[in-house]
Amino acid sequence: MSKQEFSITNKIFLVLAIACMPLVVGCTGGNGDVGRVMGTVTVNGEPAASGALTFGPLDRKSPKTGATILEDGKYEADVAIGRSKVEISIPVVVGQEKRYDAPDSPLMDVTRESLPFKYNRKTELEIDVVSGTNEKDRELTTKKSE
Repeated sequence: MSKQEFSITNKIFLVLAIACMPLVVGCTGGNGDVGRVMGTVTVNGEPAASGALTFGPLDRKSPKTGATILEDGKYEADVAIGRSKVEISIPVVVGQEKRYDAPDSPLMDVTRESLPFKYNRKTELEIDVVSGTNEKDRELTTKKSE
């Protein structure tokens, strides 16, 4: 299998894994009670163009779940009821590199995280999810206050 085929396979697997996350949440761990969490993510006042949110229940009895940020900054996810940490990731393209070491190799985007660690790796964000609909907009800033 070539590196290009492996890369395409990995992308397909990743898309399927993200798409199946809500099904996994409903079928494993915890008590199965979830609330619908939805809202808009903005960065410096503008809707996020893409990215992802991960919800990690603090009681660790339910699995993590995720949501994809759509072009208009909107997201939706079924999240276990209770308090959860929220991690938000918004990668940006910083360049391109060859997929593999060959003259005819296609290029792939190189990305880096655009948000401060306080929104992802060392998140300070939490949500208390209740049964039903939970609307929570996230207004993030990457600029230092003046």
